[in-house]
Amino acid sequence: MHDAVLHPVDVVLSDAGVRARMMYVACDGAFDSQWHFRVAVDRNAAMEPGDGGVPERGEDALRLAYFVAQKPRRIEVDVYGVHLPYEVDAADWLDVFIESAELKVLSYVRRRWQSGVTADAVVSWIEDGAHRMGRLAAVKFGYRLMLVWAYCGAADYGAAAQDMAVTIETLRMVEEEPAGMVEAIRWAAQTSPVVWKMPIPESWQVDSRPGNQKATTFTAVLRLPEAPDKQVGMMNGAVLNAETFASEEDAFVGAADGIAAIGLDCTKATFVAEPESPPGFISSWLLRFDEHDGAIEVRARLMRHARCWVLLVVVSPGRRAFVAAWMQCGRALDVATLLMEITEPLEASDWSQIAALEEAGRLEVFEATVIELSRREGGAAEVMLAALYERRGIRLHQGGNIDQARKAWDRGAEWMEKYAELASPEEADARELEVSRYRQRTARRLGNTGQD
Repeated sequence: MHDAVLHPVDVVLSDAGVRARMMYVACDGAFDSQWHFRVAVDRNAAMEPGDGGVPERGEDALRLAYFVAQKPRRIEVDVYGVHLPYEVDAADWLDVFIESAELKVLSYVRRRWQSGVTADAVVSWIEDGAHRMGRLAAVKFGYRLMLVWAYCGAADYGAAAQDMAVTIETLRMVEEEPAGMVEAIRWAAQTSPVVWKMPIPESWQVDSRPGNQKATTFTAVLRLPEAPDKQVGMMNGAVLNAETFASEEDAFVGAADGIAAIGLDCTKATFVAEPESPPGFISSWLLRFDEHDGAIEVRARLMRHARCWVLLVVVSPGRRAFVAAWMQCGRALDVATLLMEITEPLEASDWSQIAALEEAGRLEVFEATVIELSRREGGAAEVMLAALYERRGIRLHQGGNIDQARKAWDRGAEWMEKYAELASPEEADARELEVSRYRQRTARRLGNTGQD
């Protein structure tokens, strides 16, 4: 639930624009530079010391800085740090914080970032008989979770909302590492029915079994150091060849049968199409339900690739049953599926040739080379090119080169349209849907930059 007036997001201001109305403050007093950061606050704000020291691994949030401006209205800003012991999403951590603080959520936004899912909420509460409102945002930089809490009297919130948004969006760590992981990675990997590998956080124990040309399966279990004999999470994955299911509906039935095979009943739940599929995948769907009055939660992602289907099911305690394991399991599902790699059956030298041509910007030769190699392997050149252009666009977009990212994604969409044109009458609707989803994904990424 997002109220755009109450809750401005993606505030686009130049550095000069920020300085014209606010001031940047460097918070570099901590003895560990990993916890140094910069943020923009009200020009009239005074900074007071935080709690001292730096956050300890696995301990409660520590206040790193406090700002207060008295005029023209009283606005306060707290910045907290948390040293995460395991890989979790900042959004899940914030949800638990809001619940424990008994705050009322008025507006809420979740966004996928390089380090996982972040969250930003407008909240209200009563303090000493006075009605208060504010913004809470949590974002993760490797093992460092940062919480920004800007707040004021409820009557002043409307006038302060824009500045609070700027404060939240200008928070930057001196040593950023936005895409870093809290934990090292283990890999579930096999060469059938396609060459694939899937990253799993190190706290999981992975058992990957050799498969065949039809399917490969693997399992993983989560055990925590404080209870090594207790299993607090379970993961079941399958990579199936592209001919396994003839349609999305067949895939949903097959996935439900697979989930039932591990003793779970998902007949009352529905796979929901995701607006943005993991890079390289055509489509993806998410399933989520609980059992035993919330004691167990099941999350699953079904993904369609040009050369295979992938199903990953993660079973965890419910949020109220064991919140730490619940957070870890949710993040593990995303890490595994969003960063999964499926390699085309080309030689390493072929990939080196493709990468060199792409890096040099020789895109006509690049396309001809991909087409030649793809035909040699019997694959769909159009889909492979679309996937490569999508990944190229993501890299350019992350590097701030928005115009070039747009061109890469547009070219990828052209190849997807060529793929749709080659469809048989039976495949036409499905391929048109794939083209539409490709365009929606890239348009959404461009929309997140504030560009048309």
